[in-house]
Amino acid sequence: MCTLSQGRDMNIDRIYIENKITGRKVVELNNIFIPESSIVGVKSDSFEDIVLFFSSIAKMTDLYPDFNFDVKIKSIYNEILYFPEYPYTQISGLTSTVYGEIALPLIERCINETNIGKKVNQFLSLYELEDFKYRNPYSLSTGELQKLLLCSQDICEPEIWLLLYPLSGLDRKNKAKIEQIFQNRKENKIIFIFDQNIEKEEFIDFILDLKKGTLSNINLHHRNKKDFELLTDYLNIKKIKENKDSELLIELQNINFSYSEKSLLKNVSLVTKEAELILITGPNGCGKTTLAKIIAGMLNPKRGKIYKNKKTDIIYIPPDPTNLFLKTKVKDEIEFILDWRKRKDKYNLNELLNIFNLKEDLDKHIYELSLEKRKYLSIFEAVLLDKNLIILDEPTSFVTENFRKFLLLHMRNSLQLGKSFIIITHDFYLIRELSL
Repeated sequence: MCTLSQGRDMNIDRIYIENKITGRKVVELNNIFIPESSIVGVKSDSFEDIVLFFSSIAKMTDLYPDFNFDVKIKSIYNEILYFPEYPYTQISGLTSTVYGEIALPLIERCINETNIGKKVNQFLSLYELEDFKYRNPYSLSTGELQKLLLCSQDICEPEIWLLLYPLSGLDRKNKAKIEQIFQNRKENKIIFIFDQNIEKEEFIDFILDLKKGTLSNINLHHRNKKDFELLTDYLNIKKIKENKDSELLIELQNINFSYSEKSLLKNVSLVTKEAELILITGPNGCGKTTLAKIIAGMLNPKRGKIYKNKKTDIIYIPPDPTNLFLKTKVKDEIEFILDWRKRKDKYNLNELLNIFNLKEDLDKHIYELSLEKRKYLSIFEAVLLDKNLIILDEPTSFVTENFRKFLLLHMRNSLQLGKSFIIITHDFYLIRELSL
């Protein structure tokens, strides 16, 4: 049941969500008043709970027949922006340019063509996307695509924003830009945001804790200037954990790479040995992912030399690892890997499935899993395949705090076993934690 009544602010008289099958109480909020022109950080240990909460506000409860919803909200809102957990899944595929992707929602609303052009150009400038105007959306980096999809929704002037991981994948400059847009856009609106470390962000007005069922005012400034010093405005390779006496895994010497006539990598060198941890940072579009794919053997450099130990076994795990999987069901994928590598007797599968938070998902189709669960599965496969060099591209983007804790513990344990990691990230909290 969902009832709405008049009011510019939002008064949540009640949101109660319960799992029909298990009886688990997912969310219970009572008498929560949120003033208009607010940015609300939503806090929860469970990604599923966040999705169900956002769906209750967006009036999308019919998508979840296994849950009971009791929703009573006093507010007026017509346009709702529901931003997905991972932007590549939201490209329309109906246009071949960034300009077209931004214009499409206005065209669907039958807005005058002249007005569309003016408004699209205005928003291209606002989101600093002018240089990508005629680029194919699929060619953009994750951070550039984040801005594109926010722009294509913002242009419709929504009154309620429900944003899942809107800051993940953004470099320092773009993150600051989007935060400023949130500040400028919040007038007469309410913006809900779920993202990593959201309670530490200075632009947040309130924190809504779904577990406690409370809304609290927040005006603290948590950031340390030294955090930003960990990030750079250029491609930077930093060895966090070095093991000089160990065996070489791979060495790159003076690697050069370009797309068409645009030079992306110039004279890049890197050495990785056993039990080492390397961080690759830099702004969106500077070539981090391209370098990772060269290391993994997925791309060939235009110039330069690569020396690889015969024992080196590399896996590259992208921000969305869905294309790594060869089967449709989780249990079939795991069985396939075990049969292929003939390692059934080596592992205590039940113990591993518990560690990787996958035991309850064996009968699910992989496309049913959240992006976080697909990341769990991809790292699980790296263990089963006994890879000794694991490249993780934005591993903490679009995940909860529980996954972050798991990842840090897993990497520390694996480094002690001689495994090496190359991490691509914009997450200065992760960089700080790994640097300790």
